[in-house]
Amino acid sequence: MKKHIWPAFAFITLAGCNNAAPSSDATPPTIYLLKWERTAAGTQGAQTQIKPGGTFTVPQSWLGLNGATNKADIRIYADDKEGVSLLEVTGASRGVCSTNPDRNGVIYTSSGALNASFPTQTEKTNPGIVRLSMTIHLDGFLADGSCGTHQFANMPSSQPFFLNSGTWTITARAANCCGGITNATFTITVQ
Repeated sequence: MKKHIWPAFAFITLAGCNNAAPSSDATPPTIYLLKWERTAAGTQGAQTQIKPGGTFTVPQSWLGLNGATNKADIRIYADDKEGVSLLEVTGASRGVCSTNPDRNGVIYTSSGALNASFPTQTEKTNPGIVRLSMTIHLDGFLADGSCGTHQFANMPSSQPFFLNSGTWTITARAANCCGGITNATFTITVQ
């Protein structure tokens, strides 16, 4: 793994720039994942870039939910110096799932592993337009992956279950203006 510290403002600036699509683009987009490392003090350390095919583990408590800062802030990027027109990201997992607390504070946990997923997230430009970079944030999906609605023997009714821990397979697809497509897969274990 290669460590990089990237200024956050650079990604906001690049991701927001719309340009006219070129007439040709011989190179497909590059896809990669960026995440913040957690220091011993529980703060953000270096930012790590994960290349396609890469794997890593993240504690559930380090996933940045509800606008939280100082967390993993896991993001999939697609870059192309001539421009990107599409980024799609989806994920599937299998692991231990639980309900949210009911009105009595009771939490039910699955008796075995369940499948979890999140719907395909898409960033797309209008026809004839490209961006230098596109980004999709994953923390919320990884922390609250839906395991479906279930009713086990000790439950009074069916309830939605959410992934507590498991291994996610994240699939990303990016396209440029002119038919260049890149596919990438990442493996993330949430503990």
